[in-house]
Amino acid sequence: MQRRDFLKNTLALTGVAALLPVVDGSKLFANDDAAELRRFERQYIKYGGKDAVDGSAIIKMNIPEYPENGGTVPVEVEIDHPMADDNYIAKITVLVELNKGKHVITANYTPANGLAYLYVNAKLGGTQNVVVLAETNTGKVYTHKKKINVALGGCG
Repeated sequence: MQRRDFLKNTLALTGVAALLPVVDGSKLFANDDAAELRRFERQYIKYGGKDAVDGSAIIKMNIPEYPENGGTVPVEVEIDHPMADDNYIAKITVLVELNKGKHVITANYTPANGLAYLYVNAKLGGTQNVVVLAETNTGKVYTHKKKINVALGGCG
């Protein structure tokens, strides 16, 4: 009997967890790209409750503008910022605007890294901006974005 109860409870919890995204009001209008972009912009401009500033001068993004395959888009990021003990890049976050899962990766750094550098493959479900956020240990957040053109159906 214990095994049946366990399976019954597990299935019930799985069903409830599957319904949670439907209950969340922000998911009801996910097909409206303009509304989705506005919501996304508000989230990343107020990253962690802090205002993000333009980091295009220090954030170097090496991403193919027209990738062959949206399923694996190489994203290379290098931040031109000192990595001193009292002022360094503590975190790099890569986001994409239109995928359901907008968070690609967050990598943490210390001065011992010597360089704030990141290479990752991202999955892009269509033409959209890739956004990089670089947060210093003092709490300052820099942001930079680049539009990547993915062919229709490029995400597999």
